[in-house]
Parts: sequence; structure tokens; C-alpha cells
Amino acid sequence: MTRKILLLLFAFQTVLGARGFAQLQPGQKVPNFSLTDLDGNSVSFYQVRGEITLVTFFATWCAPCAVELPVIEEKIWQAFKDRGVKVIAIDLMEFPQLVQQYVKSRGLTFPAYIDSDGSVFAQFGQILPHNALIGPDSTVALSAPGLELDKILNLISQFLTTSSVPALPRESNLHLEVYPNPQPADIPVTETRIQLSLPGNGAGQLQIFNLLGQVLVSRKIPFAPQNQRELRLSDLVNPEALFPGIYFLRLEFRGRVLTRKWTLLK
Repeated sequence: MTRKILLLLFAFQTVLGARGFAQLQPGQKVPNFSLTDLDGNSVSFYQVRGEITLVTFFATWCAPCAVELPVIEEKIWQAFKDRGVKVIAIDLMEFPQLVQQYVKSRGLTFPAYIDSDGSVFAQFGQILPHNALIGPDSTVALSAPGLELDKILNLISQFLTTSSVPALPRESNLHLEVYPNPQPADIPVTETRIQLSLPGNGAGQLQIFNLLGQVLVSRKIPFAPQNQRELRLSDLVNPEALFPGIYFLRLEFRGRVLTRKWTLLK
């Protein structure tokens, strides 16, 4: 088994090195790359990221990964998920069913995705496990093999301390829905409604993406306390720009993020 793992590591390093990807360094902006979720759907990083995001690269055959992932679950995800910190686990080139079983068997609750061809991992590192912390400005704050837990916790603390808006409590009422969903072909997009509510004063940032990660709408929506609003989709985006397919709606308020998938049928 050990020999097999070493051969796999050598093969991955050889392939990734041959591609000649320039690895992202601290201070550089992270591009919007594509991932595969555990249902086999394609999503973009910008659709699933948080205000602060820890990206952890792993594989089911990686022994150090099996040690690190439960630590990330407890010390980072469970500790900070209600304060705008997102953990995204990215598996390296394995089958969704295998990854799904692996994550479930270890009680990991943060979202997991797959780097189907290794191109995403090649932008960050060459050896598993690898962790990258991405700040609110979408730039790399830290990127290193292994889990530098103290450094990551210190950086998260700095980001949260310098945030101008306080985090929301766990029980806060943040709500986002779009209906009908899925949208039948015989119902025009002008009838589509977006329902959302925020737990306090201020403005929520509403974004709509297509499956390629292109931003169709990015707008601040003002709210009064405990206010619920219903918007027409056609007031936000030209219906002629919407084609049958999958779209994502993202609502952000005080470090909390909700994402909803909306399907427009043929």
C-alpha cells in the first residue's frame, strides 16, 4: 500500500510539473476555476466560496489527509462556519461515489468537490495534503503543503477582527428562495420570483451566476429589520439573456452566505 501511494504521488507530481502551471503566491488573486460536485455537476469556485475560504486539497488514498481533515472539521469549520468562514475540500481526480463514501464515513460536514483533471491543484501545489487560505479580497493569504493550523487560525482571527461588520449569530434568519424551481418552459421568466429576508438593517449583496461562473447580476438589496422582500427576476436581469440551464443565486450579508440553484427548463 505504501509503495502504491508513493507511485501515485510521483505520477501526480510528474504530470503537474510537466504542465508548467505557475503556482499562486500570497497576495495574488485567485481565478474562478471549475470544480465537480459529488453529484457530478460542474460548479465554479466563485459560486461556492465564502467571505473567507480555506481550500484543502486531499485524496482518499492520502494518509496525512485522513489525519488533517478531522482537525479542519473541528478547529476551523465547526468553529467559524457561522462567521463567514467556508471550508472547501477538493479531491484530486477520483470518482464522486468514492469521495462521497470517504467524506461520509469520516463525519466530515464541509462541502467537498473534485478537481477532475488536476488543473486546479496545479495552481496551488504539488504534494498532498495542501491548504490555501483565501481572504475577503479573493487573494491568497497562505498556501502551503500540510496543515499550518496556528498560522491559519491567526489569519482568520485577523480577518474577522478587521471586518467592519459584526458576524451574525447562529440563529439569525437569513432566507433566499427562487420559485418556481425548476421553472417549466410554459411559464415565462417574467413570472419568476425571488424571495429573501435579512435579520437586520443594511443591504444584502445578491448575485446571479450562470453555470460557467459568469456574473449576470450583482446588486445590493436594502432591508429594514426582519424585512422580507420579493423581487421579480426580470427586474434584475433581461429575460432574453437567460437560456435553459442551471443558474445560481448567492445572497451575502454580514459574512453569512446562502446559495440556491435554479433550473430553467427547455
